[in-house]
Amino acid sequence: MKKIGIINSGVCNLFSLENLLSYLDIKFISSSDPNDLSSCSHLILPGVGAFDSGMTNLREKELDVFIQEVVLKETPLLGICLGMQLLFSGSEEGKEAGLSLVPGKIIRFSNKISRVPHIGWNEVSFGEKEIDLYNDIKNNTCFYFIHSYYAEVNQPDIACHLTNHENFLFTSTFQYKRIYATQFHPEKSQNAGITLMKNFFSLKV
Repeated sequence: MKKIGIINSGVCNLFSLENLLSYLDIKFISSSDPNDLSSCSHLILPGVGAFDSGMTNLREKELDVFIQEVVLKETPLLGICLGMQLLFSGSEEGKEAGLSLVPGKIIRFSNKISRVPHIGWNEVSFGEKEIDLYNDIKNNTCFYFIHSYYAEVNQPDIACHLTNHENFLFTSTFQYKRIYATQFHPEKSQNAGITLMKNFFSLKV
């Protein structure tokens, strides 16, 4: 049976995400127990706050090993906001090593722009490579952001879409094998977020 597992790392506000899945009548569970999550066909790794806190909580609950294992099994995984950043090897925000599932690193926005954090609605510009999450979503659709760090992605086999903040382009969403990620919050992005979540749950397993 298809079911989404929300990985509760302890550094996420699950209320909006759970409300969205309930509204879409998508079966889901929220858990920090890998045994509970192992029965799920799709997984979401949400997160807010600091990189080190997120990684520490994942390791304490042995969720880091679980996530790495399900990625090897090609279970569709969606990282949201901090959850996206934790997929990389590390961040300038802290000292902890990340999950190292995606080539690249997390960089301070303040190195490039003056207005930090990046908060509010902004457009996502589609790249040359298609991303499965964006079926029936138009190019330059707006999504809701709140973040102070961005992912520096420089491997050609990663499909990326970009967002412009103060004339600086950063990766706002990507697909790498069966890993999908958004720096923005789909659960706070109204109709566009609803469509994106439908597309995620529609991915074949």
